[in-house]
Amino acid sequence: MTTPDDPLLERLRQLPGARLDDVSAARTLARAEAAFASAGADAGIGARAPRARRVVPAALALWAVLYSGCAVRELGRLFPAAARSAVAAIHRVRATLFAARTDAAGSSRSSRPNRV
Repeated sequence: MTTPDDPLLERLRQLPGARLDDVSAARTLARAEAAFASAGADAGIGARAPRARRVVPAALALWAVLYSGCAVRELGRLFPAAARSAVAAIHRVRATLFAARTDAAGSSRSSRPNRV
């Protein structure tokens, strides 16, 4: 990529770059750390009650549970399990009821034929 021939841009490029030596970098870092520490002390960070410190993790956990539940519901809606046919379900219920009746009567055989 080429830049246009701009005389102002050329003059800016010819200016000496700001050189950062180790001493000035250390001083800048020390000033930043001091400002950060004093801002934290002024704002009362770290002096909160234990209950207030648990609110954010609790809210995140609640959100995760809600999100997971909705995701499972939507996956179930998009990819439903193989539905049983209504006719087979009715026959299964009838066979179960018939077996329960014969067991209650005490005999495994019935005079009626099995219509399952």
